[in-house]
Amino acid sequence: LEVGMKLDGYEVLKTLHESSRSHLYLVKNPNEDKPLVLKVPSLNFSEDAIYLQGFIREAWLGERVNHKNIMKIMSGAENSPYLYHFCEYIQGQTLSEWLFDNPKPSIAQVRDIIKQVIVALRAFQRLDVVHRDLKLDNIMIDQFGKITLIDYGSAKVASLCENADTINEEVPQGSLDYIAPETLISNKADHLSVLFSLGVIAYQLLTGQLPFKPMTKNEALNADKHQWQYRSVKQYRPDLPLWLDFALKQATEPNPILRYQAYSEFEADISKPNKSAFQDYKSQPILERNPVLFWQGMSFLFFVLFLIALAY
Repeated sequence: LEVGMKLDGYEVLKTLHESSRSHLYLVKNPNEDKPLVLKVPSLNFSEDAIYLQGFIREAWLGERVNHKNIMKIMSGAENSPYLYHFCEYIQGQTLSEWLFDNPKPSIAQVRDIIKQVIVALRAFQRLDVVHRDLKLDNIMIDQFGKITLIDYGSAKVASLCENADTINEEVPQGSLDYIAPETLISNKADHLSVLFSLGVIAYQLLTGQLPFKPMTKNEALNADKHQWQYRSVKQYRPDLPLWLDFALKQATEPNPILRYQAYSEFEADISKPNKSAFQDYKSQPILERNPVLFWQGMSFLFFVLFLIALAY
C-alpha cells in the first residue's frame, strides 16, 4: 500500500514498517477519532499456511485479551475480501531503539521494564497462552516508561491447539538469540521457555550483549544444553552487583529444571539479593565460580614452574 490509498474506508497516512513478514501502516477512518495501525501479511507468505495461521491467530487472540500492557487488536470490516487486522497505535519505540538511546541503563530502569513485561506475561499465562517470540523488537516503551507487548503471531494458544483444523508446526517458533534450548532441541515451548527469553532480554538491556556466545541457526539446531555457556554480566558491566549476575544466570539456565520456575522468583531476585544463592556460590570450587580466573591462575603457575625449570 502507498500513502493516500484506501482499504475498506481506511486511508493510509504513513508507512510505519515494511519487512519480509508483514507491513504496518498508520491509517485513519473519517468516521473515527483515533488513527489505527493496519497490519497486512507479506505477499512472500501468501502460500505459507503456517504463517497465515499465525497471522489469523494473532487477530483472534488480540480481540480476546484486554490488558494495559498488551497491544490491543481489532478485526477489519465484516465480509472483507482482504486479510488484515488493526492494532492500537502506540506512540513510542521498541526496546531495541530504546537501548540504542540508553546504552547503560540503571538497574532500577531495567527492573521496572522487566516487572511490566512480567505483568503482561502473567495475563497470557492465565489464558494458557505462550508468547514464543519475546524479544526487544516485540516490546514497545513510551515516553513515560509504559511497556506494551506487541506482535504475538507466534503465540501458542492451548485451546486452539486442541482444534483438529490446526496445522502442526514442525519448526521452532521465535527468534534465534532468544529461543530457549529445549525449544530448539525438542520444539517444546512453555512458560519456562518464555522466562528464558525474558532473562536474555534483561541481560541484553543491562549490557547490550547476549548471555551466550551467538550461534548460527544450524549450530543451534544441532546443539545440546551444554553448549549454552553463560557469560558473566560483570564482563561487560563491572559496576553491576554479583547478586544480579546470579539472578540472570538462573533465568537463562539452559536446563529448564534448574531455571526459575515462576516469574515471581525472577522478579524477587532482581529486586533484592538472594542470600541463599550467594552462600551456594561461595561454597562452590573456584573452577565452577570463575573458570576464567581459575585457568588464568593455572597458566601463571605453569609459567612460573617453567621459569624455575629453565633456571635449573
